Amino acid sequence: MSQNLRNVRKNLRITRVKLAEYAGISVPYLADIERRRAWVSDKTLQSLANALNLEPWELLCDTLENKKEKNRRSGGEKENRKQMADLVSNKKEILRKTVENVMEDLILELIQKNPK
Repeated sequence: MSQNLRNVRKNLRITRVKLAEYAGISVPYLADIERRRAWVSDKTLQSLANALNLEPWELLCDTLENKKEKNRRSGGEKENRKQMADLVSNKKEILRKTVENVMEDLILELIQKNPK
């Protein structure tokens, strides 16, 4: 799994920092996973797979090399990068909306506490 993870990450030209951020884990932990120094829980495996737009079994399976080769031939790498960019964009939009909602709630609360 460690080698597959590293191969996919490098193939997609994603840094450890970015993948760790997308998966919600620390960079040192990701490095330890890739170097086979750390055990991966089911939850972490799912997070890594989601961040890479894969199914968890694809990180565990030797056939990943075959899929990587098919992606390379079909231009799938560009599509994966686009999907990753879309994912980041979606997360930013969710964060923006969350901040807007919190600000609206705070303003309403202040208005209710200090009516003029």
